[in-house]
Amino acid sequence: MNLNNTMFTLMLIVIVCGTASAAQINVNQTGWWNEAGDTTFHEISPGQIQAAVDHANAGDTIHVYGGNYTENVDVDIKLTLIGAGADVVTVTARATDDSIFDVGADYINLSGFAVTGATGAVGIRLPDVNHCDISGNNVSNNDYGIYLLASNNNVLTCNMASNNTHGVWLCDADNNTLAGNIASDNENGIRLYDAGNNTLTDNTASNNTYGIWLCDASNNTLTDNTGLNNTEGIYLSSSDDNDLMDNTVMGNNYGIHLYSSGNNTLQDNDAVSNDGYGVYLNSSSNNTLTSNTATDNWYGINLCHLSNENTLVNNIVSNNGYGIWLEYSSNDNELLDNTATGNYYGMYLDSSDDNILVDNTLSNNEHGIDLHHLSNTTLQNNNASDNNGYGIYLDSSDDNKLISNGASRNNYGIYLDSSGENILMNNTLVDNEYGINLYHLSNNNNLTDNTATDNYYGIYLDSSDDNKLISSGASRNNYGIYLDSSDGTVLMNSIIIDNSYCGIYGKWLVDNDIMGNIANSNGKYGIHLSSSTGNRLTNNTMSDNEYGIWSHLSSCNILTDNAMSANECGIWLHSSTDNRLTNNTASANDCNGIVLYDSARNHLVNNTASDNDYGIHLSSSTSNRLTGNIVSGNTYYGIHLSSSTSNRLTGNIVSGNGYGIYMHSADGNIITYNSVRNNGRQGFHLTDGSAGNTIGYNDIVSNGMQVGVGEYHWNFYNNQTDDVQAKNNYWGATDDSMIDAGIYDGDAGEGEGEVGEVAFHPFATEPHVYEPIPELPGDVNYDGELSVADAVLVLQMAAGNIDIDYIADMNSDCVVTSLDALIIMQASADGVGSSGTASYTGFPYPKVIGSGSR
Repeated sequence: MNLNNTMFTLMLIVIVCGTASAAQINVNQTGWWNEAGDTTFHEISPGQIQAAVDHANAGDTIHVYGGNYTENVDVDIKLTLIGAGADVVTVTARATDDSIFDVGADYINLSGFAVTGATGAVGIRLPDVNHCDISGNNVSNNDYGIYLLASNNNVLTCNMASNNTHGVWLCDADNNTLAGNIASDNENGIRLYDAGNNTLTDNTASNNTYGIWLCDASNNTLTDNTGLNNTEGIYLSSSDDNDLMDNTVMGNNYGIHLYSSGNNTLQDNDAVSNDGYGVYLNSSSNNTLTSNTATDNWYGINLCHLSNENTLVNNIVSNNGYGIWLEYSSNDNELLDNTATGNYYGMYLDSSDDNILVDNTLSNNEHGIDLHHLSNTTLQNNNASDNNGYGIYLDSSDDNKLISNGASRNNYGIYLDSSGENILMNNTLVDNEYGINLYHLSNNNNLTDNTATDNYYGIYLDSSDDNKLISSGASRNNYGIYLDSSDGTVLMNSIIIDNSYCGIYGKWLVDNDIMGNIANSNGKYGIHLSSSTGNRLTNNTMSDNEYGIWSHLSSCNILTDNAMSANECGIWLHSSTDNRLTNNTASANDCNGIVLYDSARNHLVNNTASDNDYGIHLSSSTSNRLTGNIVSGNTYYGIHLSSSTSNRLTGNIVSGNGYGIYMHSADGNIITYNSVRNNGRQGFHLTDGSAGNTIGYNDIVSNGMQVGVGEYHWNFYNNQTDDVQAKNNYWGATDDSMIDAGIYDGDAGEGEGEVGEVAFHPFATEPHVYEPIPELPGDVNYDGELSVADAVLVLQMAAGNIDIDYIADMNSDCVVTSLDALIIMQASADGVGSSGTASYTGFPYPKVIGSGSR
């Protein structure tokens, strides 16, 4: 070999790997010689490197020329050994169970060798030595490539360790520096065992089982290392207080894996295209993961098996199967400011409690945040957008808090399945298919101050009971709030406006309270009830809808103190029975104030229907009771009965309308103690076979056109062939002829021969005065007392022998059974009656105080 080239190569190695010393002893394939002093060539082979070491003094440098050497070298004094280069100098173990280089003294430098063949031992071994520099070597096909035992403050740079069982191994070795080393195709690439305060920088571990493995190793720093195509890229086992920064792990099964390791810091690492896990924490707690990137892995970042109290901040997980996944009781972790994009699951938490997720961004995933079988987790200020499935999803998860999150352009913004006792507050849902969806036994949740805008369903409850929706905002959705088969809901103080179809929609509901809401400017319905029983609608305001309140196939509901204005229709009951409407106001609606269509046994008490086209309209409706309502100022009809029978109108004030009470094919109704005054066209109008009605004890005064002093056309208009009984009414006059002049019937000069007579004798000579007597639950014969007779009637209702009157429902379960009869019997035995202790604010019937008649 040309000596000048050799020296150039050695100098290059010195420059690259940091070793600098003048040669004193040279070695070639046949022997050794001293460069200065005794220059005698000592021929020896094998063993010439060992011979040179044996004849060197501390501080000498040994240069080894290119060639193949077979020996095991023990170095026990301070020396520098420089090979001509690992590509040209190969040292093969003579004894395979002995170390090839055994470095037994401090401050030894070893560089430029290929070291191979110690299949039962170590290529380069440093036992209990310090301040050594091992660089530029290639160690292969050994049991251990480079092994530091209890050795500190050493530097390993630019070495290659391949096809060993263990590439580079540090045991009980502290404060060492490993830089620029390559470990490939070993079982363990680089392993630190019980080693601390070491620095690993810019090392590459590839195609090993374990790329870089820290076991019981603490306070180490790993920076800019690469783990490529290993089973484990970087693996920490029972290792605490380490710093991993700017490392890259790619193509491994586990990119970075922490097992039973705590208080480690992982920052700015890249975990890319690992077959299984990008970053994996197993039974590891109190670690901090900051600004790491996990891309194209199956699991981006995974915490499992009691990995608690970790902090994940500002990490980016993209295009993984699971972006960030917590499972198996990984509790009390904080996930802050992380970004999950393009994953199947952005964040997935399973059976892990007391975690905090704040300010995370989840976009363009299949699902944003998924929570399964967990509790006491807080989600706050997260933004889940443009996910194909769920923005935020809770499955069988209770007692969690979702506060001030945003979910937009997902299929489901926030979705709860079989999840109860959760708090959803101040969340914003925009442009989803479902803004908030509670499904399948998601009970006892509290939803407060949430805003749902531009969704198809703003807030949707399906088969979920006893939830509270308070101060919600639902606007510009197709349905603002949709309740389906969900009982015991409290929906209150919400603003539900500008929804294209319906503000509040409920079907198959039982025992819900809808109160204090504003449902305005919705395309068709303010509030819609379908097939619903026993609900209470109280103090709601509906305006500028087509229908304020619409009820279809619904029974035993209570509507109280609601206000409907500027709708097409205020309240519409369709095929609905046994409902109670009390103190509602339906005013200034474009068409109808209150409509009952094909509806029976409803009670309308103390409602106001004014300034509509039609005040109260009953069509094909039977056995309803209208008591104490104020019906005034309506353009056409005050109260209109069409094809409606057996209804009872009592104590209503009907004034200032076009027609007061208009009856079309309406039979068998009882109309008593009403005040029908000052209606512009007619007080009563009966037509098309309105026969068999009881019309008595009413005040029918000053209706129609005044044609003389105290004389009006018409207080009463009978536009049919049937005769009408209208006795004991007060007409505002005591003169027969004056009263008769205000009645259109079959008298000569009016409809003689074409319409029936109106019998008005006897008539009252002064207005009727009455006092409503409170209705008693159970008083089905309306005598003001609870008695055995009431109980007998209730038993007949329970048996299906007679029609049900829901005043018999003593326990408010919206059915009438023998239990209700038993309660009536007990109350009867206690003496409860009109003067008893029972209190009921329902629907009064009149007790006449005084009237004059003749």
